[in-house]
Amino acid sequence: MERAACKIGVPLKQADDTAYVVGASDLEKTTPINTQVNPVTLPPWIGSRPIEEPQRPRLIRPSQAAGAEEPGGVSPSGDKARFERGLLMHALLARLPEISPVRRREVALGYLARHEIDAASSTALAGEALAVLEHVDFAPVFAQDARAEVAIVADLPEFGKDARVSGRLDRLTVTADYVLAVDFKTNRSAPDRVEGIPELYVTQMTLYRAALAKIFPGRRIACALVWTQAPSLMRLPDGLMDAESARIRARLDPLGSHS
Repeated sequence: MERAACKIGVPLKQADDTAYVVGASDLEKTTPINTQVNPVTLPPWIGSRPIEEPQRPRLIRPSQAAGAEEPGGVSPSGDKARFERGLLMHALLARLPEISPVRRREVALGYLARHEIDAASSTALAGEALAVLEHVDFAPVFAQDARAEVAIVADLPEFGKDARVSGRLDRLTVTADYVLAVDFKTNRSAPDRVEGIPELYVTQMTLYRAALAKIFPGRRIACALVWTQAPSLMRLPDGLMDAESARIRARLDPLGSHS
């Protein structure tokens, strides 16, 4: 008995031709689907090499540059009360310069009261902050055109390939001729002389000086630390930071890849 052809499915249209899906019989002819593909002109960039992505900046931390850890004294876990005191002092020194001198004590005591600081501690903290603000040696630090808590970022290829520093200055004074960068030290006693400053602090300010030299080219960059418990303002000599800059280069770029 001759097997009959069977058709499965429905006609599929391709252009003007009809194609059938057939069963086991090969007696029925089918018209093949047109599979011709029109040529496409590829864009020129297909054959070019991909652009190499730039190397990500290598962020330098002061502790890494100094080869040292944070000097002992205060940490959030070690001495909570003293750590919180430092935060409050920083806040007062950042905000009070914008307040009229006749209202600063009132504002300082109100701020500390809102943070549930007892009256005796509030009086002592406010007095310390005002002593810093009213000190004649600190006038440039708190001048009208000085800015508080200034974030800075700069690439420092002199310290190695792709080196970058990012930091925050407690106070920054900028004039047409010079720049003064100041960092507050609120939880440590002031050393008797510059040589007693922990190396990490010298490294930190040296990195900030290098960044500011990029941001404000052609201006003299001065750096200082304010020890609030004294209170005292300690300028960092250029020679001290020049020597530290050479040590940073030796630590971070021993092969001289930046040159």
